[in-house]
Amino acid sequence: MPSRPLVELVEEIAPRPILFISGNEEPETFMNRRLREHGGPAAQLWELSDAGHVGAMFVHPEEYKQRMLSLFDAALLGGS
Repeated sequence: MPSRPLVELVEEIAPRPILFISGNEEPETFMNRRLREHGGPAAQLWELSDAGHVGAMFVHPEEYKQRMLSLFDAALLGGS
């Protein structure tokens, strides 16, 4: 089965909440900004200038935890 463009998949997730976490390296930053644009009003983008790919949970563990809990609250409980 051929893979589908991420933009299409993100559009299918919308309008449900989605969080993009972007490290400080290209093309990751560019791609996450583009995906956020296609994610609808409930899509969020957290950009980090001091962490690389998947580094947020290690560089900012408490903020990462809070952002993830907020995302799950919004997605599962309808809150923010």
